[in-house]
Amino acid sequence: MTSTAVFTDAPGPGYESDWHFVEAYFRLNTIDTGIGVPNGAIRYWVDGALEISSDAVLMRTAQFPSMQFDQFLMLPYIGDGSPMDQTMWID
Repeated sequence: MTSTAVFTDAPGPGYESDWHFVEAYFRLNTIDTGIGVPNGAIRYWVDGALEISSDAVLMRTAQFPSMQFDQFLMLPYIGDGSPMDQTMWID
């Protein structure tokens, strides 16, 4: 993983004006006996390179144990029910 900027204004890998393949994975943490456990996960890949990774994420607490994601900014451009796999490229 990197500790520097992923996207830059300099031509080369990570150039902000090129196309990049971005993947994201989120897993909500568990609630155990009324306490949020920091065992959620986040992964973020750019062009196949893992840039962010953590398995110690606390996204919900016992105050909202049924919390779920109801919106996420990136989604397929055709929508649900597409007859084929979709890939979204953002410039």
